Amino acid sequence: MADTFKQALERGCKSIPSVWIPTEIFSFSNKGHLYRARFLLLIIVSCWPLILNSFFKLTFTPLYLGYLNANIWLVSFGLIDALMLFSAFTAWNYLIDNASDIDEILTTSDNRANPIKWIDRWLSSKRQMVLPLFGALASPIVLGFVHSSVSKHLPVGLVSYLAISWTGFVGGSVLYWLWVVPGLPRQLALAGNLNLRWYDPSSTPALRTVARSLGIASIFNLMGAVSIVIFGFVLPQLLTVPSLAFVVDTFFVVSIATAVRVAIYPIIWYYRIIVTKKDEVLVQIEREIPKLSDAMRSSEWLTSSVALTLHRDVAATPDFPFSTVSMVQYTAALCGAIAALIFSLVQHG
Repeated sequence: MADTFKQALERGCKSIPSVWIPTEIFSFSNKGHLYRARFLLLIIVSCWPLILNSFFKLTFTPLYLGYLNANIWLVSFGLIDALMLFSAFTAWNYLIDNASDIDEILTTSDNRANPIKWIDRWLSSKRQMVLPLFGALASPIVLGFVHSSVSKHLPVGLVSYLAISWTGFVGGSVLYWLWVVPGLPRQLALAGNLNLRWYDPSSTPALRTVARSLGIASIFNLMGAVSIVIFGFVLPQLLTVPSLAFVVDTFFVVSIATAVRVAIYPIIWYYRIIVTKKDEVLVQIEREIPKLSDAMRSSEWLTSSVALTLHRDVAATPDFPFSTVSMVQYTAALCGAIAALIFSLVQHG
């Protein structure tokens, strides 16, 4: 087991597929003096089925998909894959860069090892590879079931199956962690006795780090939903296939559930952590406030005044570790996913 929360997260850079792949690509670009082209390299790697299709054109034409719609399919899914990989890399590395803040608030907790054990358990290959492998296997199976209907509007070949399997693998890894990481605020709350800023617990850097990381994830989740809507605009005839339309609608339902998990669920635990600390501080301050009869004496007046001011200031601090702007972002991510589902239903309804 890792000694610190940061060490556990750093281990994730090598064990999480959706984080490891962009990490290696960006590391290669830095070593090869291709820093400015790192995002292009990520897109190229993500679009490997499209490159394979081009290779088939030169070497084995029976497997080549030369139709425009087929290549739009490959490009679209490749870009979605690149977006998922970049979002996983960005959110995870933001957590790593600020993980020392999380270790800091755990220094006073008797259960400081529990959140570390928790993230270590979820980093287990046996656990985290189940969903990516399921996505990689289930996606081409689903495509096989709708093959006859889809092929009327879009040529389907070996590369199509490889592309959808690749997307299922990456999407499975990203979805796994989109559901795991929002559980971190709960683990911190259960650890108890956190080293928060007594005068304003909501401003504690660790809580804001977690909130911002989940905010990044929620925005990327919304972008994923929007990308599918755009794909529907590019190839609208595919949404006329009932079975495929059902798959798209299922995706949006999962997207909405994920938005709730990422943006709404942690708020309950932020509130519990911050209000618990505020109540502890307010009780201590109240002990320093003299009784009214004592406070009227000049010798006690200054103490009473300071204590009352502190009590008022602490009580007025926010109950959540994010601003109104961030709350609007969370709400927009959730509403955006819902709007995408409604639009999809209307489009093929």
